[in-house]
Parts: sequence; structure tokens; C-alpha cells
Amino acid sequence: MTEVRVEGVTRRFGNVEALRGVDLTIASGEFLSLVGSSGCGKSTLLHVIAGLERASEGTVRFDGVDVSALSPRERDVAVVFQTYALYPHMSVFDNLGFPLRMSRVPREELRRRVRETAELLRIDDLLSRRPRELSGGQRQRVALGRAIVRRPRVFLFDEPLSNLDARLRLETRAELKRLHEQLRTTFIYVTHDQTEAMTLSQRLAVLRAGEVLQVGTPEEVYRRPADTFVATFVGSPPMNLIPARLDGGRLAVGGVELPAGGLPPSFRGDVLIGLRPEDLALRPGPGEPAMPATVTLVEPLGPESYVHLDFAGHALVARVGPDVPVRAGERLRVSLGLGAASLFDPETGRRLQT
Repeated sequence: MTEVRVEGVTRRFGNVEALRGVDLTIASGEFLSLVGSSGCGKSTLLHVIAGLERASEGTVRFDGVDVSALSPRERDVAVVFQTYALYPHMSVFDNLGFPLRMSRVPREELRRRVRETAELLRIDDLLSRRPRELSGGQRQRVALGRAIVRRPRVFLFDEPLSNLDARLRLETRAELKRLHEQLRTTFIYVTHDQTEAMTLSQRLAVLRAGEVLQVGTPEEVYRRPADTFVATFVGSPPMNLIPARLDGGRLAVGGVELPAGGLPPSFRGDVLIGLRPEDLALRPGPGEPAMPATVTLVEPLGPESYVHLDFAGHALVARVGPDVPVRAGERLRVSLGLGAASLFDPETGRRLQT
């Protein structure tokens, strides 16, 4: 297992800064995901860690040793890309064994490691097939196996599930989590799919415009986002942001004044209140503080429904159970779960609570 430390890394392409002074530590044996929208720099950061690209400034350290000038081979990393890049004329066995042959591993050792890897990935019955005879999910397992068989210090994944359909993504995601638990090697995973990142990772690093905005566990990032970008990027549907004004123990929002229970009593001023869809309760009980809203759309999803609301010109989304009967056009009262709310500065977007 290897600790990876990125210190002050900047990567320029001409006048464009893809990374800006990134500092990040990935603990030994950790599964960390780099997430963000397209163009945020997550793949560039992965490539710098791998040695596929050199940092314009800063250093990359493995277990405290500066590896910035070393090649990927010298760093002893394995990279799994979005494309499978299998050799079409080779069998699965030969595809898996290829990196070992290049390292001149003895034949018996090669056979043993290939079969162990194939059993680990549950593809031991496919060893004689060619890539064209495999499904997309099977090809991705072979690509994973070709990385695993080398027993590298660090595994790097660059959106490896993007080419799979929804069902295969779900299955392969479970396989990746199982593999990490068995191998206990450092995994660094790039994805734009925040759901994928949250289900796989022990920690997330959220990037935007080449900078790391927040690093934390999925629960920390989901419940205590560092700013409004993280709040709306992580979570589906995203966090609701409601302009309001706090004045001691009272909250003024959309012309309605409510008790500000659960919010900092000493804070006064304009804020954005962030509430996850599950923190909005439809049809609260008698006497419970609530605000009027109109249902604009209902999305039934089987075990739950997303209810889109209009409140004083602000679009909100509530997540409710399938047994909550609502319909478009209905006017109802909505309770805000302020005990779970996040407060943001309306000008900077930064989180106000510690």
C-alpha cells in the first residue's frame, strides 16, 4: 500500500492552467474519487499522478519519495482507461499475461498469477476467448485484470465505466468495491458521475476549474458542502438553494416569516439556505411552521418520487415516498427541515457554518 501526496501541483497547457496549486493526500490503501464537471482538471491530475504528464510546478510523492521525474513504469502504477485497449488477436489469457511477459516473469509464475487474477474477477472460464467474443462488462474485467496482475503500488482509473450500460455499470461498480476490499491497494478514481463516486469511495475530492474545492467522506460532502457549487454538483436531485434573511430567531423567506429553529441564533443578514430534497416535508402537521408552494411536476420513480415545487418564484425539489399523493397544479404547504440546513454567503457562495 502506498500513500500518494500531491504538493502545489500546477499544470499549464500554453496559457491555460488545467490545475492550479493542487494539494491533496491520498492515504495508503484508500479509495479516493476525483469528481467534477467536464474540463475541471480531474483527468489531468490523474495523469500527473501516473506520470503520463509532467506538472509545470509542484511535486508528486509516493510514501514521501519525490517521483515527479519518474515514468509510469518507474512509479509502478497501473492505469485503467475508459477504452478497454485489449489486443484483439490475443486470448483473454494472453491479454492478462502480456504485461508479465514484458517484465520477463517466469512462465509458471505468469500462469499462476493470470489464473489467480481471473478467479478474482470471475473470468476464469473466459481465458480461451478473444475480445470480440466478450460482452462489454467482460472486456472491462479483462482490462481490470491486466492492471491487477502486475500488482502495482497504485491503481488509477480514468472513467472506466463510461462505455457500459446502466446495468453493467452497477454490476462493475460492485466488483470494483469488492476488489478494493480484497486487494487493499491505493485506488484513485476519476468520474464525472457523482453517484458513482459516492457509492465507491471512502473520500471524494471535488474539483472545479483546476482547483480542489472540498475533500471529505461522501457523507461530509453531501451534508456539509463547502460552497454552492459542491452543494449543487453532489447529490441527485441537487441541493435546493433558497434566498432568505436571518434576523436572530426569525427567518424571512419569500415573504413568509418562520421560526429559525436549528439555525445559528446569533447570525443576522442575507443568506442562501441549502436544503436537500429529503429535508422538505409536504403537508406538515398542525402548527408546524410551513410555507405555501405549488406543485409543478411529479416524477414517480417507484420507491420514491421527486416533487417539483414553485415557491415565490423559486424552483425547489422534494424527495418523498411513493405513498404521498400529489399532482401537478396542487397548492400545499411545505415544511423546511432547518436542522439539516446549510447556510451560504449569497455573494461568494462559501459555506458560513464551521
